[in-house]
Amino acid sequence: MDRDAVLVVDDDALGERQIAHWLGAQDVFPYLSSETSLAALSGQKAPRIVICKPGSSGVAVFHWMQSLKDQPIVLILSDEPAQPGKVHGDGKSLTAVMHAPVDGAGLSRLVKLLLDVSTRITQAPAEDAPQLDRPRHISLNDMPPAGRA
Repeated sequence: MDRDAVLVVDDDALGERQIAHWLGAQDVFPYLSSETSLAALSGQKAPRIVICKPGSSGVAVFHWMQSLKDQPIVLILSDEPAQPGKVHGDGKSLTAVMHAPVDGAGLSRLVKLLLDVSTRITQAPAEDAPQLDRPRHISLNDMPPAGRA
């Protein structure tokens, strides 16, 4: 599995396909748990983002991810209505809980944004690599005025 992949996990194959349809509108084509076994995932790199619903498949994948060194971003789509969303990060993992109803267009844009940002972060130059050709510290006194108010 490609490190920049998205994995959708739902006990309901139709639910997976609906999420895949939403993501496809943003040119994100995920792996579906109904088509990919957990045993097959174990020998591969972890996906960048996992979208799951509470259920036996989601719990199995969530436990598998806990053992990974490089954990994916997890978006949990809960069926509990009228609850505020929650984000939990512990320095090793990031988990966001989104409660029903979930806006498919908003979810797909969020996933696309998370993929873009996380890819840029992992492709950032190492600390000893040359940075941009500009001074690292700029004094505000050295900057030209922007204009009149």
